[in-house]
Amino acid sequence: METIGYQYQLTLRTFLDYGLMYAPKQIIKYRDELQFTYLEHYERVKRLSNALAYLGVKPGEAVGMLEWDTHRYLEAHWAIPLYGSLFHTVNIRMAPEQIAFCINHAEDVVLFVNEDFLPLIESIQDQLTTVRAYVLMSDKKDFQPNTTLPNVYLYEDVLALQSTDYEFPEISENTRATLCYTSGTTGNPKGVVFTHRELFLHAVSVCMTWGLYPGGMEFRANQVYMPLTPMFHVQAWGVPYFAFMLGCKYILPGRYEPDKILRWLHEEKVNFS
Repeated sequence: METIGYQYQLTLRTFLDYGLMYAPKQIIKYRDELQFTYLEHYERVKRLSNALAYLGVKPGEAVGMLEWDTHRYLEAHWAIPLYGSLFHTVNIRMAPEQIAFCINHAEDVVLFVNEDFLPLIESIQDQLTTVRAYVLMSDKKDFQPNTTLPNVYLYEDVLALQSTDYEFPEISENTRATLCYTSGTTGNPKGVVFTHRELFLHAVSVCMTWGLYPGGMEFRANQVYMPLTPMFHVQAWGVPYFAFMLGCKYILPGRYEPDKILRWLHEEKVNFS
C-alpha cells in the first residue's frame, strides 16, 4: 500500500509563480534609472535561464556573480537556481586572493561581473581554473568594455538574443540552489550551500513569524522593500525571495550611496529594509 499521500517539491519556483499570479503589475525599481513590473521581471528571468543554455552551462554546474544590489542580481537569484544550476554569490568585500580561491573552490564555469569589479577579476584571471566565459554588466547603454578577459559577453546583449519562451525544469527540492562563503574565519573561506528546500522553509518561516506578530517586525504585501543587507550576504537573509511571493514593491539601490539611499527611503516610503 502506498504510504505517501502527496508529494510537493519545495522549490523557489513556488515564490516566483505565486508573486506573478497575485501581483503581476507590482513594481521593481532600480535606482532612478529603470523599473519593471513583476511580469516584465519574470520575462527577463526566463531570458536569463535561456542564456545559461546559450553559454553552455549545464544543470548542476556553478555560476558566479560579482554585483551590487541591482535588478540583474535579482534576476539571477531566480534564473540560475531554477535552471538547475548552483548560484555562487561572490562576496565582493573579500581580498582578491580569497575571491580567486572561492571561484575555484566553487568551480564556477561562468562568471557574471559588474564593470566596477572588472579590474579586480582581470588581476586574478590567470588564477581562475574553471571559468569558461565572462558576462559583463553595466548600467551604461553604450557599454563597450576594453578588457583582457577571454570569451566575453555583455549581459543585455545576451538577454536580447534569448526568447521569453522557457519552461523551468522539474527539479528536486534537494537540488543545490545557492552558495556563499564565510569571511573572517581561520584559513580560507568555507563554502555554505543552501538547497531549494532550505531556502523555501526559511523564507516561509520568516514570513509567518514577521506577519503574525503585530507591533514587531511586520512584513506584509503592502510594504516597500529596499535591501541594505547585500544580496551576496546569504541572499540578503532570504528577503528578496519572500518579498516577491508577498507582492511587495522593490527599490533596488545598486551601489550603496548614502545620500541617495536616504532620499529613496523618503521618496519611495520604504518601510522594510
